[in-house]
Parts: sequence; C-alpha cells; structure tokens
Amino acid sequence: MTSKFLTTSLLASALFAGLGMTPVMARQGTSTPAIDQAQRAINVRIQQGLASGKITPSEAQVLYRRDREIAARESRFKADGRVTAKDREKLRSDIEKLNAEVDRMLNNRRNDHNRR
Repeated sequence: MTSKFLTTSLLASALFAGLGMTPVMARQGTSTPAIDQAQRAINVRIQQGLASGKITPSEAQVLYRRDREIAARESRFKADGRVTAKDREKLRSDIEKLNAEVDRMLNNRRNDHNRR
C-alpha cells in the first residue's frame, strides 16, 4: 500500500513539475510546437518509407541526419531562452526542404517500381 502511494506521489509530483515548466518556456519564447510536430510527422513518413521499401536504409540515414541537424539548430536557438521570428523561419525552411526530400525519395522509389 505504501509503495503504491509513494509511486502515485512521485508521478503526481513529476506531472506538476512538468506542468510548471511549460508556462515558463512559453513565456520565454522557446516553445516551437508547430516545428516539433512537423519533425515528428517527417520521422513517421521516413519510418513508413523504410517499412514499405520506398526509402532505403542508407537514404533514411541521410534523412535522419538532416533531421538531427535541424533539431540541434533548434536547440542552439533555444539556448538563450528565446527563439526569434527569424530563427523560426529558418527552422521552417529547413523542415520544408527536408519534407521535400522525403517526398522526392518516396516518389522516385514509387516510380521505379511502376517502371518494372
């Protein structure tokens, strides 16, 4: 009974601590939910492309590396506690380019299969 209570207390404390951080991050201007969501969507598309054979493992490595580079740039932008409009635009541009590259790879492989 005490271990269940202790576990519940720890989970509640972690939840409240996490909730307490969110407003601070938003207030400081480091929240980038649209960018984060776009990155998650791209990662899902890469995984689906791998699973379907439309993206090769070596192509996926290149795409994942580019995604990590964007994430690292985002972290650098956030490091000073503020992501400027210019920073956000650069990240959006990078994500659009990566998304276009994923599209290109998916479509090229699809066209290669159709030619056979």
